[in-house]
Amino acid sequence: MNQDELKAKMEEAVKDEAFVNQLAEAENAEEAQKLFESKGISLSLEEVEAIANQLKSANGELSDDALENVSGGLVTPVIIIGGIVLYGIASRIKW
Repeated sequence: MNQDELKAKMEEAVKDEAFVNQLAEAENAEEAQKLFESKGISLSLEEVEAIANQLKSANGELSDDALENVSGGLVTPVIIIGGIVLYGIASRIKW
């Protein structure tokens, strides 16, 4: 999946309020990963965890630990998209 396809799928997914609520209530990264997959968004656990770290970050930057755990070029657009459109769930996420 290229970055444009990923962006489109993420933007479509977050329009689904039930999905966003389920994502916020996910107990762990594995559960969140399955929810993303249900929307056709294939992410590694590292990418899901990086999204969580981005959402939880007070200053909008990834921690050093999160950066060390992320590999490849896919995660940056996901975090940017996730950070913008999923920002409202940051205080609710458990994962």
